[in-house]
Amino acid sequence: YGHIATLAKKVLAGANSVEGVTAEVYQVPETLSEEVLAKLHAPPKDADVPIIDVAKLPEFDGFIFGFPTRFGTAPAQFKAFLDATGGHWASGALVGKGASIFTSTGTQGGGSETTVLTSLPVLVHHGIVFIPTGYSYGGSLFSNDAVRGGTAYGVSTLAGADGSRQPSELELGYAEHQASNFPAHYQGKYVAGVIKKADSTKGEAPAARIAVIYYSTYGHIATLAKKVLEGANSVPGVKADLFQVLCGGIWGVYVHGAFEFDQLPTGTHRTAWTLAFPFLSLQVAETLPAAVLEKIHAPPKDASVPIIEASQLPEYDGFIFGFPTRFGTMPAQFKAFLDATGGLWASGALVGKGASIFTSSGTQGGGIETTVLTSLPVLVHHGIAYIPTGYSYGASLFSNDAVRGGTAYGVSTLAGADGSRQPTELELGYAVHQVDRFDDSTCTQHRIMARIAVIYYSTYGHIAKLAQRVLVGARAVDGVTADIFQVKETLSDDILAKIHAPPKDADVPIIDPAQLPDFDGYIFGFPTRFGTMPAQMKSFFDATGGLWVKGSLVGKGASIFTSSGTQGGGLESTVLTSLPNLVHHGIVFIPVGYTFPPQTDLGHVHGGTAYGASTFAGSDGSRQPIDQELDHAEHQGKGPPPPPPKFVLPGIKHIVAVASGKGGVGKSTTAVNLAVAMSQSLGLRVGLLDADVFGPSVGHMLGLSGKPEIGAGGLMVPRSAHGVRCMSMAFLLAQDAPAIWRGPMVMGALETLMSKVLWAPLDVLLLDLPPGTGDAQLTVTQRLHLSGAVIVSTPQARRGGVGAFHMQDIALLDARRGALMFRQVGVPVLGIVENMSYFVCGHCGGESHIFGQGGVQKAAADLHMPLLGQVPLNIDIREGADGGDPVVSSAPSSASARAYVSVAEAILRQIEERSGSPVRPKDS
Repeated sequence: YGHIATLAKKVLAGANSVEGVTAEVYQVPETLSEEVLAKLHAPPKDADVPIIDVAKLPEFDGFIFGFPTRFGTAPAQFKAFLDATGGHWASGALVGKGASIFTSTGTQGGGSETTVLTSLPVLVHHGIVFIPTGYSYGGSLFSNDAVRGGTAYGVSTLAGADGSRQPSELELGYAEHQASNFPAHYQGKYVAGVIKKADSTKGEAPAARIAVIYYSTYGHIATLAKKVLEGANSVPGVKADLFQVLCGGIWGVYVHGAFEFDQLPTGTHRTAWTLAFPFLSLQVAETLPAAVLEKIHAPPKDASVPIIEASQLPEYDGFIFGFPTRFGTMPAQFKAFLDATGGLWASGALVGKGASIFTSSGTQGGGIETTVLTSLPVLVHHGIAYIPTGYSYGASLFSNDAVRGGTAYGVSTLAGADGSRQPTELELGYAVHQVDRFDDSTCTQHRIMARIAVIYYSTYGHIAKLAQRVLVGARAVDGVTADIFQVKETLSDDILAKIHAPPKDADVPIIDPAQLPDFDGYIFGFPTRFGTMPAQMKSFFDATGGLWVKGSLVGKGASIFTSSGTQGGGLESTVLTSLPNLVHHGIVFIPVGYTFPPQTDLGHVHGGTAYGASTFAGSDGSRQPIDQELDHAEHQGKGPPPPPPKFVLPGIKHIVAVASGKGGVGKSTTAVNLAVAMSQSLGLRVGLLDADVFGPSVGHMLGLSGKPEIGAGGLMVPRSAHGVRCMSMAFLLAQDAPAIWRGPMVMGALETLMSKVLWAPLDVLLLDLPPGTGDAQLTVTQRLHLSGAVIVSTPQARRGGVGAFHMQDIALLDARRGALMFRQVGVPVLGIVENMSYFVCGHCGGESHIFGQGGVQKAAADLHMPLLGQVPLNIDIREGADGGDPVVSSAPSSASARAYVSVAEAILRQIEERSGSPVRPKDS
């Protein structure tokens, strides 16, 4: 529409004003037909500006490229020009030359930065030096006094949503400066040699849990975070928690033999260490020293907002991350937190969850978009679906009437160069809105996509082969209908013949962009062109502007598969630089690469990345997709693997696991007395499942034996005693018969006890799990929707000096392992119970801490979970368990019974706080 042409003439004037520089201006060929241009009301091109011939590029020492954004990327016309430079790439004809870029976009936050960023791989693949010129302009680029273009990358202008706004004098001044400053950068700064990745026990969808996690230096992000939290908790079916990141990293130490947290090297912060076996994450200090924070006048952090641990992430269905920009990237504090999630990556604990991001920067064009874009690989490598929320906000995001944050990616604010500007009401409104895309379908898995379009572009047939296997995978999913399309070829038959491209598959129809709203999701496939998508695919995306204006594709899902000539030849950057096309439409990007297990195989050459399937064509195109790559494509078509189906146990409000890291800590005795306490003292309808199939003892402790009766539907009727309904494997085995079973038999037995019993109606079903973290624990967590887990441990003294572990030390370490196991499979840990906490002398009444003191409290604090209570070591507890008459029932006024009731009440509070609803029956 002429905006870039206007800037280009100013750029030319600036370049020719520099002594010793000769500058010429060119335009790239138009790829749109005259008919389409007429429909768009595009003015005629300037006939005085010649069309560039790709062959001329080596004649120049440097280039200044200018183009408008198309969804945060270069337009197809420019992409087609760059795609045609392959001969220069092969000969290295452009290596060492310099380049800078200027752009235009419709709105503030509308893609100025990402348009440059997503174009950089083309320069990189040619060995061209990118020269950013924006901040060399001076003070006006740091101002928020007026609406303007211009970023750290270089000049830009805002055209307005309808294209009516023209470049301002300030923007034209940037343009002239960009060219006049360019040679100085190129000659003075270039250094030679630099060049050479619905289910629940209630039969209805559980509340989606969202963690709003932020790092804030000056408080701007903290302000937005609270509004994001407010918005999240206003959505029906969503429960959100707020956390901050204060850590500079979570370190791991693999330990052999004895280890004490007090035995740290001199000068080391104890909180900066963690055992990798069992894996444990601990908060470490702020990366900036207190003295530095004081010098930069950073306000104190909000002490009421808890600090997030990496190990807590699996408990949530989705995340909203917030952080300020640091030169177009996330700050080190947040990066250190994400770096600590390696254990979750290895276990796939976050695959299929959803996330969005909000940011702040000092100035307009100061890194807001690139901060999000450069953060996306972290989500991708975890298999987290990225949910852009910006354009779903409405008309104000298309307005240039006032200075504001907010981009296609999500909410943002401008802090000002000195940090004095605070978030406006409009920006806070964005923050409240950001969570609206987080319905329970996007958080727990990617939305159910009933109709899929597989859309591809293929030159030599490699992508076409992958696409057919993607189609097979998609059609193999129950309830999914998939269609396959190819995009329109933009190269002439003459050129295709010269490059020896085979004919296209006439049986695959050409996609019309107008068809996209008919589908629920898309799987796009295309080869790389210098780390970016090819012009043919870009032309297709560029033609979707009408859908963008209407928001027709907001909330739909998409994934991408690719091909390149060589390993390291652009597979990852091709996807990353394509994401703005999805983001600007509000399409949810779903990475599926790491959900394909063979992807981690290093035994042979194969394609595939964290983003999705891919293949290598070879430098001459002769290599064909191997079986593993085709299998990966079929896997991608099926989408992220759903979690194992969970049993629906109608009529049970909450299921709580009682677990321990090792045996001998009194777990079963604790479970029995908690069940009786909940029934007799708290008035709940309680069931107790003895899931310890190798050592079932719960029935004996309740005074129960004999086989259960068979009721309606052939289901077993639980035995009852002391107000508790109970089922145990001991009821099904001959007396004293051992259970000598392998893993599959254990899982089968547990599934029988869970699904073939008439439990309902119950307020709480307690599961007495076997000790450890094996098959039984995994079966329960995968097949039942648990409201939480309770960890039982014995005490440990907090001792100094070097010494071997005691058995209680081992018990506490195993308890840590158990807690982290539950967190990694997404089960909330309600807290820890310290059993055998102390002994009360029957003669003098004095307390003796036989097994030590303070260790469980410290473990609870380290793991950020409550200490639910302390149960004494008393003979009445042992006698009650042995006699089938639990102490809570036989001696309800005793200290032991009161301790169990107190723990039961604490568990009840935790359940009610997390679920947001009361546990007790209405008539209690």
